[in-house]
Amino acid sequence: GIGFLTVPASLLVAALQSVILGGAEGGEAGGLRVLVAALLAFLVLGTSILFVLAATTHALAEIDRGAEVGVGDAYRLALARWRPLLGAFVVASVVVGLLTVTVVLSPLAVVAILLFAFFVPVIAFEDASAVASLRRSASLVRHRIVKTALLLATSILVAGALGPLLGTILILLTGAPFPLANVVAGVTYAVLMPYVGLTVAYLYFDARIRSELARDEVRVADVLPAEI
Repeated sequence: GIGFLTVPASLLVAALQSVILGGAEGGEAGGLRVLVAALLAFLVLGTSILFVLAATTHALAEIDRGAEVGVGDAYRLALARWRPLLGAFVVASVVVGLLTVTVVLSPLAVVAILLFAFFVPVIAFEDASAVASLRRSASLVRHRIVKTALLLATSILVAGALGPLLGTILILLTGAPFPLANVVAGVTYAVLMPYVGLTVAYLYFDARIRSELARDEVRVADVLPAEI
């Protein structure tokens, strides 16, 4: 399926973590290894999920046009916009990461994640640059913030938490090595992440249409008094 990319990404993360954490000792050296392993997991899995979402979005666009599209076609369309996709992903990750450094600013990190939620469909449908896509996403989300938060949180919670949860349960019950949790997570992401992409696309179009309708109403309100 279109979410297959997360499976090899998860296998790569599992292999890297086995190498980095294998024989790790306590203390500062051990803590540094854990930090490096976590950062690599975020970058590899995060990038794979990013392109799954982008491919899903492009596939939806092609289907809406009545065109036939396969998994390879969807990924080719997504990779054609790899620069703004990765740029927006990196900028958003840095902003959210900085906000999570302190407990006081952590709620703002959640707000930032929500405001940046539409950058993938904005890049796909509006051909925006990295920074412009984040700005456009924020402008769309703020008009539909409650609906976006509820639907997005539900879909991400199911897709993002189910895999690691199943992996953790498997480790506890069987004593399997820790990297196995990433493999289980990758398989789960492969199945569920395309549905997250569809949810984001639906929310994007809902917010975009309502924003355009509101703008048209303002224009009519500005014109009618002068005509009268």
